[in-house]
Amino acid sequence: MKLIGIITVGRVDWNIWKSIIKSFENKNQFKLKIIALGMHFNRRYGMSYKNIKKVGHKIDEKIKVKFGTSSPENISYQYSEYSNKFSKIFKKNKFDFMCIVGDRFESLAAASICSFYSIPIIHFHGGEKSEGSLDDSYRHAISKLSHVHLVSNELFKKRLVQLGEERWRIKVVGAPGIDNLRSEKYISKKKFYDKFKLNKNCKNILVLLNAETLDSHKNEKNTEILIKSIVNLNYNFLFTLPNFDLGSSLIRKILSKYKKKKNIKLIKTLGDDFASALKHVDLVLGNSSAGIIETGFFKVPTINIGKRQNGRIFGKNIINIPFKKSLILKYIDYALSKKFKKKIRNMNNPYGNGFSHLKIKKEIKFYLGMKKNILINKKFIDYLK
Repeated sequence: MKLIGIITVGRVDWNIWKSIIKSFENKNQFKLKIIALGMHFNRRYGMSYKNIKKVGHKIDEKIKVKFGTSSPENISYQYSEYSNKFSKIFKKNKFDFMCIVGDRFESLAAASICSFYSIPIIHFHGGEKSEGSLDDSYRHAISKLSHVHLVSNELFKKRLVQLGEERWRIKVVGAPGIDNLRSEKYISKKKFYDKFKLNKNCKNILVLLNAETLDSHKNEKNTEILIKSIVNLNYNFLFTLPNFDLGSSLIRKILSKYKKKKNIKLIKTLGDDFASALKHVDLVLGNSSAGIIETGFFKVPTINIGKRQNGRIFGKNIINIPFKKSLILKYIDYALSKKFKKKIRNMNNPYGNGFSHLKIKKEIKFYLGMKKNILINKKFIDYLK
């Protein structure tokens, strides 16, 4: 029986993991251990460990860390704490494989320590680009430390080949987070309005705003531009507060000044209501990867602001603009128009259709049947002529 580790950072990735875990249904072949990290246990980020337990999963290892402001010093402290605690967990548990999603610094710490313990890594969402954040570098670094790549689009496979990865290690499975949008139980629109205390006579705009970590000196200005652009509009603005990234504390501080405005609602996390939110909102606004990947499933008009997601593949529902008040106002009107909704009515989501777990299940079975030394001994394939 193979012992598989799953590292979940917080609310930021749990909806992705829920569908991946379905791929490990055969309890005679696999034993899963969930390692839940700091954001899951912090009130500021919604205590999302409850969402893990709610669906019946056991948290086998917990790594709790201190959260101060999102300064370089505090993020560096967390990185070293995670590295130290991962080492203790990996020494205690003889993992056959470790599963890691995406592009977080916490995940990079885990991948680094896995290399010392010769634990093969299965990496999801590699080969993507988000040029306006440090996550871009973290993601590519994790890819080079990983041994199996389950990617969400054919282009991302080509990028990993460009990074020197062997083709047999890379499979296109789609974005697993979309599977949940297909399988979740949705609350009604009336309950959605009631739960988040929204004005029933107004359209709903979901705002997913995170820090631009490469241009962190612009976060204050950009947040002010966004909030001042929308504060007097006659719509419901439902903000999910940002994750723990370089510069995110300042965004939270600015947004807190507007929490008493009737049309602005600030929440820590949507949790299990994320799918219902995408189903019921009229527009998504901000710079989150969720606004790029998941919104296409419901064909939700989406305005992506700034540089954070530069380099992504964008569906037809995405409008890209800079942080500029006149453009924010112009494109909110356009995105909510019948003309734009007609344009995206028959769009396809480049990140998949919600059946990733079936493809993942097939590929997992193949790779877990391989000898460990074959997986660990990677070759760099040089395509230079």
